[in-house]
Amino acid sequence: MSDSTDTEAKYQEEWKKTVRELKRAIIRKKIADLNQELHAVDDPTLQERLSELTKELSLVEKSALS
Repeated sequence: MSDSTDTEAKYQEEWKKTVRELKRAIIRKKIADLNQELHAVDDPTLQERLSELTKELSLVEKSALS
């Protein structure tokens, strides 16, 4: 019975790890997309907003690491 419990705990830990990695990858992709848009936009107001969003996503990524 304990072998089954240990195995389940290992699977749960692996699942959590995989979910964290996927979240980080998605956030990094969004940051890259925003940075690409940021360089393509000529409007200073939009550039500032995109820059703010990039910073916010970076904070989300850092919190996802913990």
